Amino acid sequence: MATYTVEHIHTCYPEYLQDHHNRDGEYLVGIEVDGAITVQEVTDQLMSECLEAELPEGATNEHVEAAVMSCMDQIGAPDEPFDDSLEEDDGKGDDHPQAWFLLKWEA
Repeated sequence: MATYTVEHIHTCYPEYLQDHHNRDGEYLVGIEVDGAITVQEVTDQLMSECLEAELPEGATNEHVEAAVMSCMDQIGAPDEPFDDSLEEDDGKGDDHPQAWFLLKWEA
């Protein structure tokens, strides 16, 4: 059976991400964040993105959901801000940093 993990690798603008992880067994996800987005909102978006990954045969939604929840439980409570050091959206349509997560699987 394969092992699935999700890791928060960085929060930054896309141009500052150093490794785009285009390797077998990995799926990189970027979620736009600001100072007001909650852990639950990031979790919901991350779950949706990870469930769209082309996973190996035999993978189930439950495998992915468990990996996402394990990662996000370490970040904080669902109603807490994901990262309160970030500025809140000013409504001007500016670019936002992204929280980068790496979904990995091994046989």
